[in-house]
Amino acid sequence: MRNLRGWTSADTTGDTDHSTWSINENFPNGSRLCTEWKDLSGRVSPGMACMIIHR
Repeated sequence: MRNLRGWTSADTTGDTDHSTWSINENFPNGSRLCTEWKDLSGRVSPGMACMIIHR
């Protein structure tokens, strides 16, 4: 497990928060990439959004 990017602010429009970033790395097949976010009070959200690389 490693941190690929630090904190990035999100654009908020209505009920949706959106953030875009580039990661210039190659990941082997089966790698799992997850995001973690915090609310305004600094508490970590209980859910993570994850994806698995398929090549």
